[in-house]
Amino acid sequence: MKNLDQGIEISYPLGLIENLEKIPESHALPCSVLVNNVETGSLLIACSNQDINHYNLGSSPPPETATNYRMLNSGMLIYAIQIVIVFVGYPDKSLKLHLNPRDSKVKKFLKLCRKTKVISFHFYNTDTGSIASVVTTVDDDDLDWFIRNIKLSSKLTQESWKYDILAEYLSEEVSKEDRFYTYYAHGNRDCFVREGAMQVMLQQISKPNKL
Repeated sequence: MKNLDQGIEISYPLGLIENLEKIPESHALPCSVLVNNVETGSLLIACSNQDINHYNLGSSPPPETATNYRMLNSGMLIYAIQIVIVFVGYPDKSLKLHLNPRDSKVKKFLKLCRKTKVISFHFYNTDTGSIASVVTTVDDDDLDWFIRNIKLSSKLTQESWKYDILAEYLSEEVSKEDRFYTYYAHGNRDCFVREGAMQVMLQQISKPNKL
């Protein structure tokens, strides 16, 4: 995984920006942004100011990060995607979030990450309204994970209650240094880039920390 921080311009769908305050704290939702005018699979992560400080997201230099991807299941019947963002330090601190692979917006997010080999995370501070962004490449091993699980998710129907059972169980396995973020199942299509729709530059929203 390689973090990108040189010459990056990020713009958000206006529909996403207009709905930021509706995203519950400690939740994450799939979306897309334009990174140097290329639509990129993204996750908007709604954090308290306390969590922003916990992960030193406002620090300079920014913290070193690593990302792990897993498709978890119970009896090959109930599935949940787990993404772990590790903030390297003493000790390491992890932000764990889960996504529902049955959801059409999650499927779109996965396909965009595979297509561009880039994923971006946007940490929205629910207390201050600022956004810190991480834009990173997807390495070959992780790309194989996306390819496999795009195929798997395409076969899954939208029976969400089964996912909820597994996600609730997994949320209990979090250490005191880690945080768990729940999937936000929104219904707003404007959270993804759409041709002809208005975009908002990141600089118009906040002064970002590009990690």
